[in-house]
Amino acid sequence: MQNPTWFLASGIVQQNISIGRRVLWWLGQSCVLIGGFVLTLYFLPQLGFMFLLLPLFPLLMGILSLVAGLLNQAWVYAIGSSLLFAWLLAAGFPLSA
Repeated sequence: MQNPTWFLASGIVQQNISIGRRVLWWLGQSCVLIGGFVLTLYFLPQLGFMFLLLPLFPLLMGILSLVAGLLNQAWVYAIGSSLLFAWLLAAGFPLSA
C-alpha cells in the first residue's frame, strides 16, 4: 500500500523532471499499484469491492503526479497525497460490509 515514505520518494524523484519522464513515472507507479492490489485480491478475495476501485487508481496517480509537477515541493506533495490516498481507501472499506 502507498504510504508517506513512498509519496515522499515519488515527490523527490519527480522534482525538476520533464513531462515525458513524469508520464513514465506515472505509468510505472500505476502498474505497481494495480499489480499490488490484484495480488492482494488474489490472497484476500473478501476484499473484492476493491476491484471496483482499481480503475480509479491510475487516474488518481495521474492527478497526484500533475500536482507534484505544479508544486515541485516533495514534502508538501507527500503529505497531501498520503492524506488524500488514505481517505480514499478509508472511504472504500465500508463497502465490504
